[in-house]
Amino acid sequence: MNKKRTGGAFQWRCKVCGEEGFADEIPSHCDIRARELATISKRSKKWFEDFLDGLEWKFVSPADLSFRSEYFLIDNAKRLSSACQAGKEMERILNTLNAAIPDYFERYESRSDHLRVSSLKKPKEIKGKLREANKWRRKKFEVSKKRKKIPLNIELGHVFDEYFANVTKEIPAESSWKPGSKVEFESVELGLKVVGTTDLTFDGIPVEMKTRTNLNPNSSTWKTALRTNYLPQMAMYSYASGLDWMYLMIVSRENGEFSIIPIDCEPRMDLIRSQWIEVMNDPGLISEIERYRNS
Repeated sequence: MNKKRTGGAFQWRCKVCGEEGFADEIPSHCDIRARELATISKRSKKWFEDFLDGLEWKFVSPADLSFRSEYFLIDNAKRLSSACQAGKEMERILNTLNAAIPDYFERYESRSDHLRVSSLKKPKEIKGKLREANKWRRKKFEVSKKRKKIPLNIELGHVFDEYFANVTKEIPAESSWKPGSKVEFESVELGLKVVGTTDLTFDGIPVEMKTRTNLNPNSSTWKTALRTNYLPQMAMYSYASGLDWMYLMIVSRENGEFSIIPIDCEPRMDLIRSQWIEVMNDPGLISEIERYRNS
C-alpha cells in the first residue's frame, strides 16, 4: 500500500469498511473509532524482505503436527480434508503470486470508546473493558506523535496480517480464498453486540491467522495462548458466522511453513456463555452495561 499524504498528522483505516485517509485526529468511521496506520519500522521491513527472499512456502498437514489439542478436528475426515485442500491452495497462491510487502500496519490502541469481540473473551475483565469504553465516550482522544517502540515479534505479527491481506487482494476471483469479513456477535447473556473482522475466509469458513516461531510449539505459553486468547475469539467469530467450527492458520516466522487446523469452537462457546451468566450477578457490571448501551 502506497498512499500519498494529503494533509493531517495521522493516517487511519476504518476497521469495518476499509476506507483510509489522513487527519489531525483519528476519526470515528462506521460508528467506531478508526485504527491508526503506523509505518513499518526499517528493522521489520528488512527482516521481512530477507524472510521472503528465495522463500518457498510449505503447507504442513495438521495431522503431521506434533502438538495436539482436544479442540483440533483432525479425526474428522471431512474437516481434515477441507483443511488440507485450503492449505494446498494457499501454498500454491503464496508461491506464485508476487504480493507487495506492506508499508503500514494497524497500530493497536488499548484506549477505545467501543467494545471489540476480544473485549468479551475474558468474562472477569468485561467490567473493566466497559468502564474504559464508557470513559472514552466522554473524553477526547489525545494521540501522541511520540510512541514507544513496538517489540519486533508483535510488529512482525501485524506485518504478516497486512501481507496476507495484500495476498488475498491478488487472488483470482474463482479461488475459494477470500479476504476476511465483518462479523457482528451478540451476547444475549450480556445484552451486548460487538463487531469484529476475520483475518481470512476459505470457502465461506472464517480463518484466524497467528504467527509463531515454529509450527510445533510444545511450550506452556502456546497452550495458554490457544486456550485463553485464540479459542474464545474464534468461538465468537464462528458463532457469528452461523458455525460451530472454523480454521486456525499458524504461520512459522522461522521458515515459511504453515498449517491450517480445523478447530471445534462449540465447547469453548458453551463455557464462555456459562461464565457470562455468572458475571451478570455483579451489579457493577450491569450498571456499566446500561451506561454503555444508553450512551
